[in-house]
Parts: sequence; structure tokens; C-alpha cells
Amino acid sequence: MYPVIGYFFLTGRNARQASLDFLNQVQSFDPDHPQLQGTIGWRHSLKHFIAFGNAALDRIDAWCDRIKLSQVDFPNREALAEPLAQGQGAVLLVSHLGNLELCRAISIHQRKVKVNVMVLTQNAENFNRVLKQLNPDSALNLIQVTELGPSTSMLLQEKIEQGELVVIAGDRTSSNSEGRVIYAPFMGKAAPFPQGPFILAGLLDCPVYLMFCLREQGRYHVHLEHFSDTLKGPRTGRMERLEAAVNRYSARLEYYARREPLQWFNFFDFWRKDEEIQRAAATSAPKHTNRIDR
Repeated sequence: MYPVIGYFFLTGRNARQASLDFLNQVQSFDPDHPQLQGTIGWRHSLKHFIAFGNAALDRIDAWCDRIKLSQVDFPNREALAEPLAQGQGAVLLVSHLGNLELCRAISIHQRKVKVNVMVLTQNAENFNRVLKQLNPDSALNLIQVTELGPSTSMLLQEKIEQGELVVIAGDRTSSNSEGRVIYAPFMGKAAPFPQGPFILAGLLDCPVYLMFCLREQGRYHVHLEHFSDTLKGPRTGRMERLEAAVNRYSARLEYYARREPLQWFNFFDFWRKDEEIQRAAATSAPKHTNRIDR
């Protein structure tokens, strides 16, 4: 791992700068944070990159069934397990903070829960194939989404009715967002959050939970929070409901990110304006990139 992480750290100037910017922003909120002592510099950023590498290795161990549920602290797991056992599907709003991949893997191994993960990457089929090679019994299904249309909603509604989980990350915008973002306060500055995950959760009309999986004091801890019985509602006041949901999500994401800043695996300018994201996507050529967060 160390040569690979060293390569990305040395050549990934944008990712390295994003790491420094984020850690500086956290330190401005928590000057005495135990993980961010002294002036933020390259050593802090390198630790940040190494944490990302260690998390990647843990994901592989989890999918190969080398990490068990008993090795993870999940104090209120029954809050989600009981409805699933009764055939009630749910939406998990997650993020790129911590190691939720590990939590999904061991839950599938232990509980045989069917998990459907919405992804923007075009490599979903490749990942599914590799995962089946690692573990033929895997019950993870990656669903590639290029746009939120009726067919996507119908497919996911079937998953919910079958008592399965639908997992959606709510913290990452892309060129597919096409301006459909909501700005919410995050670490003292306005950050763009995609509307899509919250609109989709509302369409599915089912319980919604937040989940974060953080490595704390040498063990993984799963933090599960009930977010809403449903995000569905009448057309009147729809945007206000969306903004309220995004603001609540942003507040909880900030809380856990300040708790474990080195497990923040968004290696890009999180506060960059949406129009800048669109402009960068339009002008970038399809060539090799050192973006490690993909």
C-alpha cells in the first residue's frame, strides 16, 4: 500500500491541496483537535492519504469475509434489522466519510441482507464482476445511474417492496447534477449537495436512515440514526422540504467529519461552486487522472 499511496500523494497535487484545505477548515473550528495539532502541513495530509489506503484494505478484507460483525461496534443495529426482518425496505443515506463499504460487506455476510447501492461510476458492472470473484455469495448490487428517471424509480421501488436496502450517497455532486444542487452550511461555508438522493428517497416513500462507519480507538463503530419515516410529501412546499432535509444531512455529516477528519475521503474542493464543477467537466479531456477519491 505505501508505494501506491506515496505515488498518489506526490503526484496528486489537487487531491493533496484539497486535503490541506479541509484539515485547515476543521482546525479552524476545533483548534485543539487531537488529530490536528500544530500548523497543518504535508505530514497531516500524508496521514490523511494513509488513512484512505488503510480503509481500502479493510474494504477488501470485509468483502473476503475476513472482518466479522463481532469486530464492529454497532450498538443499535436492531433498529434497522427488525424492520428488514419484517420485510420492510429502507433507504440509507450515506457519505464518503469513514468506511461504510465495510459495514455493508459484513452485514451482507452475517444477515444475508440484499443491498442495492446507487453509483455514478460507469464501472459498476466491472465492480460487480470482481466482487463476485472475491465472494460468489455476495448480495451487493451496484446500480449505475446516469439520470433519475421513471425506470430508476420503478426499479428501486421494487427493491424496497422486497424488503431490501437502497443505499445512496448524499455528499457528492457531479457533472450529471446539471445545477440541481442545494447549498447548505458545512464547516462554516456553503457547500453544494445534490438534490437527487433526497428526491429519490421521497419517491420511494419508506423509512430513511443515516449511517456512518468510523474507525475509533482501533475499532470500527457504526453510527445509525433515524432520519425520517418518509421524505414524501405534497408538491406544495417541496423545495422547502428538500432544503430542510439537506440541511439536516449536512449538519450530521459535519458533526461526524469533525469527529474523525482524517477519515474524510472527499479528495476535492468540497465547497467549490456548482457552476465551477460544470465548467471543469465541460473543459476537461478524457485522460489519466490522479483523483484517488474515484
